[in-house]
Amino acid sequence: MSDDNQMPDWMDDEVKRKMKRRAGIKRPGCTIGLIVLLVVIIPLVCIGAFVPLISWASNSLQDMGDTANEFMLAVRDNQYQIAFEFLTDSTQQQIGHSENLIAQLDGRPEDWWFNSFDINNNIGRVTGTVQVNGSQRNILIILYYVGEVWRVESVIY
Repeated sequence: MSDDNQMPDWMDDEVKRKMKRRAGIKRPGCTIGLIVLLVVIIPLVCIGAFVPLISWASNSLQDMGDTANEFMLAVRDNQYQIAFEFLTDSTQQQIGHSENLIAQLDGRPEDWWFNSFDINNNIGRVTGTVQVNGSQRNILIILYYVGEVWRVESVIY
């Protein structure tokens, strides 16, 4: 075997040339495949994993905000039985009956603006401003995610 080309001496020169050419060919398919994997496929998999999570969070925030708003609408419109049904079981037990609901609140809301929504371990917080008896106050609504729906645990304003 000669040291300069690492091929057996008995091998035909034509075969040696073909082997050298094949050995020296860089396979563009492998490089392109690696680039596609790194630039396209891995990011798509990551996005595919996070899109449902982001979608759930967005829908959950929307549902929580809707529950808080519907509760406030029911209280504003004196529909206490409807508002009572938005409450968690423990809050319903504390209040006792839907007619007692307005007594637990510091006045009937006239208007409100929510500006912050937060979820942590199935406990939601909605904050904003509420107008009661002509004056504006801060509002905090605590909600629990129970049985696939948001329920109002407490309202402070």
